[in-house]
Amino acid sequence: MTSRERLLAAIKQQPTDRTPRHEHFWPETVDAWIEQGLPADTELADLADVARSDMRGILGYDHTLRLEEAVLEETDAYRVIRDGNGASKKYWKKHSGVPEFTGEFAVQTREQWDNYKDRLLNPDGRMDVAERVRVSRELRDSGHFVYWGVLGFWESARDILGPETILMNVAADPDWICEMIEHFEAQFLTMYEQLRSAGAYLDGLFIYDDLAYRNAMFMSPASYREIIWPSHCRAFGRVHEDNLPVIFHSCGRVEQVIDLLIEAGVDCLQPLEAKAGMNLAELKAKYGDRLAFMGNVDVMVLRTNDSDAVRREVMNKLQAGSKGGGYVFHSDHSIPPEIALATYRFCQELVDEFDHKRLGG
Repeated sequence: MTSRERLLAAIKQQPTDRTPRHEHFWPETVDAWIEQGLPADTELADLADVARSDMRGILGYDHTLRLEEAVLEETDAYRVIRDGNGASKKYWKKHSGVPEFTGEFAVQTREQWDNYKDRLLNPDGRMDVAERVRVSRELRDSGHFVYWGVLGFWESARDILGPETILMNVAADPDWICEMIEHFEAQFLTMYEQLRSAGAYLDGLFIYDDLAYRNAMFMSPASYREIIWPSHCRAFGRVHEDNLPVIFHSCGRVEQVIDLLIEAGVDCLQPLEAKAGMNLAELKAKYGDRLAFMGNVDVMVLRTNDSDAVRREVMNKLQAGSKGGGYVFHSDHSIPPEIALATYRFCQELVDEFDHKRLGG
């Protein structure tokens, strides 16, 4: 099987010649692994080869209001910027992660939203279409599964309002938040049509839309269904018209809305955070005939760099995920620099070992 065939078969819960693989990495992992033996010119994208990933992605588009950006403060440790949504954020220089909102926003009321919202619907300059077409065709020729990675509608709206304002208005003014989500849906559909009409090659959509935190959803399932789900249904339905699967990323504990995600058109759920209580074996038993899974290998175990603990974790997840097909090997989020290169290579060897025994090679 080619990588493309392997991934597509897994998403359809069909047999594969080996366990499909993919991975995400924190940028700091590159420098750590260079010190541990990778070539000095290794870049973040090169780690896909270390992961033996069957997937490669092309970039999304600028989803912001495209307001003027500025650096507001800079020290040796961090940088505070005003981004394209007019929101101030602190980025730490020596470690990655979600930036901290620092309190300045261009939009905090519905009236302010009305002043800016039409800016989202102008597609000009949001994406270098020709470059994405070129890269997509190169990746097609390599035999990999080619996905378009985009930021989801909820996260895009949250980036404008900040977490407190958007969550307050899910309760206080759900019609406003629904309107915001619909604007980002329209933006996505416009950019998707632009990319497809230009001749980009795609095998699927990978959409990143964090709906939950460690313990539960950011909103009730009823609020998700009312505010976000209709846009997910329409957008994913359009992608399915082109016979492309939808891979949906959400951190946190999203169990409460998995049925709704499936109904909306999600074909594969990622990353299944173990530290949020997502249990691959239970999810497979309940949803495995309708949904593929990617992830759930606990990075908190991998970062111990204890070979016995790592072996137990990897083998347990492979055993749970392989039943009936429909599983892609991946961590439960991203690989941090605390996980040694030797440990990660050991994980790959364990997948090989598992496949050898399972397939009788």
